[in-house]
Amino acid sequence: MKLSSILLYYGLIVLVGAVFLITGSVFIVQSGSMAPAINAGDVIVCRAPNGPLKPGDIITYQYENKLITHRVIEVLPEGLRTKGDANEEPDPWIVPQGAVRRVAWLRIRYLGFFLAYIKTKEGWFVAVILPAILIILNETAVIVRELLRSPRREAST
Repeated sequence: MKLSSILLYYGLIVLVGAVFLITGSVFIVQSGSMAPAINAGDVIVCRAPNGPLKPGDIITYQYENKLITHRVIEVLPEGLRTKGDANEEPDPWIVPQGAVRRVAWLRIRYLGFFLAYIKTKEGWFVAVILPAILIILNETAVIVRELLRSPRREAST
């Protein structure tokens, strides 16, 4: 793998991390209830709603101490009716407007699998330590080649 590919790959991860630090709104999708629009293992970047919510919006909301990302199918006076795209029936509860945390803005396919993997010891080694070692070895090789290529200068006495 080329060094530029490694840097591009890690640049994407740093970008997602920066978005998370700024907005706190990057989520790893845990289930397939929103397939095919959003699949398990995808990462979604969310933003604050920029107006009234309407049918078709994909929202992340709090329900019984967990976050759920589903599509709004109906706006009611008492709240929102939601449904996962892959589910046959709408959710059996009404989501109060105040429970809505964010609106889905961007999906990054499969990145969630990688992020979950790097939380393990093996994943941390493969994703962080091993590439760092490879970069150090590559840079060392470049320095050695340059030293061997440049003419030796002898000190005049």
